[in-house]
Amino acid sequence: MRVDDLWSTPGKALGKVEQFLDVEQAISTAPDGSYVKATSGALEDHRPLSSSVRAQLDDLFRDDIKETARLTSLDLSDWLSPGYLENLKPSSVFMG
Repeated sequence: MRVDDLWSTPGKALGKVEQFLDVEQAISTAPDGSYVKATSGALEDHRPLSSSVRAQLDDLFRDDIKETARLTSLDLSDWLSPGYLENLKPSSVFMG
C-alpha cells in the first residue's frame, strides 16, 4: 500500500490495514485530508518548487524510488512525474 492511498481513499486504505491486522473496523469516518506540520515558529515559504529544483530532486531520488518500486512491487512511476503533487493540505503547528 502506498501512502498516496491513504490520501486519496483513506477509508478504503484504512480498511485494508484493519483487515491485514485482523482487527475490527476502528474508524467510523475518514480523515479530513489534512496533516499537521510542526514548525519552529519561523515563517515558512509554501510556494511550489521551481522546475529546476524539482528536476534536481527527481534526479537525486530516481534510483531510490525505482528500487523501492522493485522491492515492493508498487507502481511508483507517478512519483517521478514533474507534475506529481501530494494531495494533502498541511496545517502548521508551532513547536516552540
